[in-house]
Amino acid sequence: GASFEFSLSSDGKTWEPAVLGQDVSFNGQNRQRLLWKVKFVPDNDPETTPFLDRLRLDYKVKFL
Repeated sequence: GASFEFSLSSDGKTWEPAVLGQDVSFNGQNRQRLLWKVKFVPDNDPETTPFLDRLRLDYKVKFL
């Protein structure tokens, strides 16, 4: 019942939502690194804890 919110950043300050199947652009920002974070949003059951069992990250870099 929990959900996850993924975000990407190239500078650790400005975070862009990461949605499956949608591109994330970092216009003019640092292109030397890619940071990601996940926010766990629990459901209303205090007896459960959300967790990730597996994570697969596929990415490509497109320079414009």
